[in-house]
Amino acid sequence: MRKIFTVFIAIFVLVLFSYIKSSMARPGLEVKGNILGIPLYPELEINRRLSSTSQPWKIVFLSNDNYEKILNFYEKKLKIKAKKIVYGKSLTIYRLKFNKGKKEKNNKKVSDFFNFGLEIIPFNSMYRDVYKKKTKLILFIPKEKVPQDLHDLLIPKN
Repeated sequence: MRKIFTVFIAIFVLVLFSYIKSSMARPGLEVKGNILGIPLYPELEINRRLSSTSQPWKIVFLSNDNYEKILNFYEKKLKIKAKKIVYGKSLTIYRLKFNKGKKEKNNKKVSDFFNFGLEIIPFNSMYRDVYKKKTKLILFIPKEKVPQDLHDLLIPKN
């Protein structure tokens, strides 16, 4: 009886993992142009599942290009040097910040909250296998600045 239960659980886990993997690897919508004057790297795909409409909005794009190429594109186009943030051995984020934070009367920063900018994240081998992409970009936009066409793309009317 215990052997049958173990086999059942193993099959269930395999089916569940296959479903999750296939749903995550679905192709996104290719987008072009710019958002609020921020140019979009060529051949980006927007990923609605990973995007978030909280404050700030987080619009997630995936690309087949290496992060170095994408980072170079944005540093040249926006004339902003990216800040490299390393978390442990497996996660590196390159952040381009468009806002400078809020100031108090005495010119001290109240918040360094990141609400308007871009993060470029190279995928490790596990995520490359799941998403079939090499790089993730996250565009952070304050809710009040989200253009209507982007709003409609992420929250389609049924």
